[in-house]
Parts: sequence; C-alpha cells; structure tokens
Amino acid sequence: MIDEGDKYCIDVLTQISAVNSALQSVALGLLDEHLGHCVTQAVAEGGDEADAKLAEASAAIRAAGAVLVAERRALDALHLGGQLTGVARADVSP
Repeated sequence: MIDEGDKYCIDVLTQISAVNSALQSVALGLLDEHLGHCVTQAVAEGGDEADAKLAEASAAIRAAGAVLVAERRALDALHLGGQLTGVARADVSP
C-alpha cells in the first residue's frame, strides 16, 4: 500500500489517528451544541419534533461511541503487536 522509501506505515497510521481524533473532537463539540440548542428547544416545545430530535441525538451518540471503540481496538492491536514500541499507553488513549 505504501511504497518503499515512502513514510513508514505506522507513522502514516499515527497521523490518521491524530486526524480522526481532531475530527471526533469537532463532532463531539457540534453534538454538544446540537443538544444544548436544537434538542433543548424541541423538548421544550414537545410533540413529535422532540421525539425526532432525541432519536437523532441518540443515534449520533451511538455512532460516535462506535467510532471511538473501533479506533481504540485498532490502536490496542497495534500496541499488542509490538508496533508502537516506545509509545506510552497514555499516548494512545481516546
């Protein structure tokens, strides 16, 4: 996948992980804003809109959790395989 002479595969994976973490941070901030404004307003008004907003938020939270779990498992697999030699466990925590 990565030609010899190019960047070391684990270095590329580390960079991808950093980008994923940054995107997750933005997504969680957006979700927080959505809960604080859109969902709160819909719940205050009640009705079907409130149910829909709560269902959307719940699905987004589940999806965010699934992404975090998948990334953690991938990083654990790399760590356990000895691929992250010298990297402290705290450096790969979500």
